[in-house]
Amino acid sequence: MTKEGAELVREGKDRHFPWGPLIRVLLTALVLGGLFYLADFSEWTLTLDARLVLGLLLSCGVLVLTLYLSAVRWKVVLTSDPVSTAYLSRLYFIGWFFSQFLPSSIGGDAARVVGLSRSGLGVSRSASSILLERAMGLAALLGFLGIGAVAFPSLAWETAARSSLGVDGPWIWLGAASAGLLFVGLLVFGSRNRRVRSLLHQFVGLWTEFASSRSAMGRAAGLSVLVQGGYIAAWILLAWAMRVEFPLLVHLFFVPAVSLAALLPVTVSGLGIREGFTVLVLAPFGVPMADAVAYGVSFYVISLMVGGIGGILFLRSGLTMTVLRSHAATTPSTEDRAGE
Repeated sequence: MTKEGAELVREGKDRHFPWGPLIRVLLTALVLGGLFYLADFSEWTLTLDARLVLGLLLSCGVLVLTLYLSAVRWKVVLTSDPVSTAYLSRLYFIGWFFSQFLPSSIGGDAARVVGLSRSGLGVSRSASSILLERAMGLAALLGFLGIGAVAFPSLAWETAARSSLGVDGPWIWLGAASAGLLFVGLLVFGSRNRRVRSLLHQFVGLWTEFASSRSAMGRAAGLSVLVQGGYIAAWILLAWAMRVEFPLLVHLFFVPAVSLAALLPVTVSGLGIREGFTVLVLAPFGVPMADAVAYGVSFYVISLMVGGIGGILFLRSGLTMTVLRSHAATTPSTEDRAGE
């Protein structure tokens, strides 16, 4: 067991019972159980053959490439910081591993913050780079979602109406506005905290440094398009392997919509939420509920397979960075310099 793993075990003995994770596991089981109960598996069209195996392997390969491109984008965002793409790739796969067992991508991002901060960049600088890198990815995701909504306006409206669970539009806008005001209020009050101020200072500084280079912004934007395109390609290959038939271009709306839904920190890795939205979006195209649920679960399966790479890397060397250890020992971290 690595040093990080031993430390986590020792810390766990002193903590109270983790009610939060238990509740999420129960919610995940409840939502998935409800979907499996409602699905009529007599309509299941999945065939266990060579095409399915090939499609799963190809989807895994595309997902691996997509995560590597995400790490390259992270390196571009970090601009001049002395961190190798190889180490960022390792952190990205480890983060992906953790995100399969925790709510959404939150757990994976926390692991990446810990790993990168050990390079000497400091926690605030590390967290800021991940926030900026995530923002670039979110912008590309919303771009694809907008294109898909324009291409299939009726699907977009129907999905929005059905996912609102019958709540009227004005109440939805009121809820969104309230959430926005709450977020702004948290930022205002949080800015009084030293750690939050340090994070905001580092984020603004990193953004200023990043935005000053048009080439860096262009590369990051291009990589963001490729990354989101990679996720779409993985879903397309999975649909081909499972013989889930619906118009190819629907993926431009379907994949971003499902990805956004899975970001909700309600269930473990978005399980149940992802499958529910898959059923919701594909229902107008006559995809049986059983196939839609299996389609969503299968994406989680290939995510687990790819996450296994990160799990192996974590078991072998944890989050410790050896390449820059000597540099970090002699050079003040970015966070420390900001506090001077």
